[in-house]
Amino acid sequence: MDRDEIVRHIILAVTQVQETSGRSVGGIGHNTRPLKDLQDFDSLCGVEATVLLSGAVGRELPDSVFVPQEGSRLLTVDEIADRVVDCISTVQVVQ
Repeated sequence: MDRDEIVRHIILAVTQVQETSGRSVGGIGHNTRPLKDLQDFDSLCGVEATVLLSGAVGRELPDSVFVPQEGSRLLTVDEIADRVVDCISTVQVVQ
């Protein structure tokens, strides 16, 4: 799976979490920072999106993939995709 596909899956997962929760979605793109730019999207929503994303990419991903390291700024979709790409090569396939 290439990075562009991962970006699409991130956008789909975030959109699904927002829609399921009855929240507005708006335009989600490469520079969207879900934890900042989306209505009521918090770290728990990030965990929910990560579960969906793990299924889509067929790999177990850490719950923290949407959450920045302490003291750093909130992550964009592109930065989250970079983290997922890094994880995919080191994580086992979801059964």
